[in-house]
Amino acid sequence: SGGEADWTAEWRVLNLATADRLVNPLAGQPATPVGDSLYHTFCAVCHGQTGAGDGKVGVQMAALSLLTDRAKALSDGYLYSIVRYGRGVMPRYGEKVHGVKRWEIVNYVRQLQSGTVAAAAPGGGN
Repeated sequence: SGGEADWTAEWRVLNLATADRLVNPLAGQPATPVGDSLYHTFCAVCHGQTGAGDGKVGVQMAALSLLTDRAKALSDGYLYSIVRYGRGVMPRYGEKVHGVKRWEIVNYVRQLQSGTVAAAAPGGGN
């Protein structure tokens, strides 16, 4: 994905040092239509339209809510790494979503967490 370092070995053993050091180049910027589209393509099926963990598949898989204090406390680099490498039952999307587009998803999730993103219309985006 453009010569990016690989921290798979660390990630697998829950060493979050590299993930937590990542700096979001889009931090503080508003979510974009790209982030919205990517979230609704890859994430909403489990995490739901608003991030509450109530997506069609998420309710069957016990998907985590992205709106909890614990989820809000995760570093941007951790969220980026989850998108890239997956964790537990969450699949990896690193081959489908590359580089800055992963940060677009992180920013969209951050806006969901802040309550500044309106929910998509029912049936849309999945």
